[in-house]
Amino acid sequence: MTVRQRLGDYLFANPNIPFCDDCLSSIVQIKPRQQVQHSTSVLGKHLPFQRCHGVCNRCASHKMVTAAVGTSPIFDISGSKLMKRHAIAPVSASTQQKFVDLRRALVLVSCVKKKHAREMPARDLYASTWFEGIRRLVEASGAEWFILSALHGLLAPDTVISPYECTLNAMSAGERREWANRVLEKLLHSSKVHERIVIFAGKRYREYLVGPLFLLGKVVEIPMHGLRQGEQLNWLAKCQTVD
Repeated sequence: MTVRQRLGDYLFANPNIPFCDDCLSSIVQIKPRQQVQHSTSVLGKHLPFQRCHGVCNRCASHKMVTAAVGTSPIFDISGSKLMKRHAIAPVSASTQQKFVDLRRALVLVSCVKKKHAREMPARDLYASTWFEGIRRLVEASGAEWFILSALHGLLAPDTVISPYECTLNAMSAGERREWANRVLEKLLHSSKVHERIVIFAGKRYREYLVGPLFLLGKVVEIPMHGLRQGEQLNWLAKCQTVD
């Protein structure tokens, strides 16, 4: 059995638990530690494994950790399944839902293709009905929020930017992973005081964000999960925030 198989078997046997390379080297008894680091780096590039900055469950150190995610019904890194426990809060895909709770949450909203033609604050640049509906909902709640920009990464709403043509849909999986790592690096500073992260974004924008946030102990909610574009607009037209 190879080093990678031994590590994979141990992580599969302990799903959704992050371990650093030093602890894995000790637990699985693989020396030198560099062999573990090489193998976990490879594993982390493929589902269902996730490798990111986080807290090791064994030594409590904050460093690069690896976990097997998506190995049981409670978690799916792609967001394609609803969760059964609080790491990913179960959300209804019903267009009849009238309220969304954004209190004490950090909200992430993806950018959109339609933009105004001149430089302006990011909150005003995106011109689609979908984005404007999300913005009204979030700002009415008073929640802190950021824009997930395909070009700029994590973008504060007041940041003045020029219109651009860039989308994650045109990027490779590797490029999307690199984009997500840049977003997470900035997000860590803001999300430390938020236990809940609410994401309004399609799969390509959240696929490599949900797993690391989960490993950091965040509750991730995707209110419009499972809704088609027209259903999302209908949901936005009816939905209000919880006071």
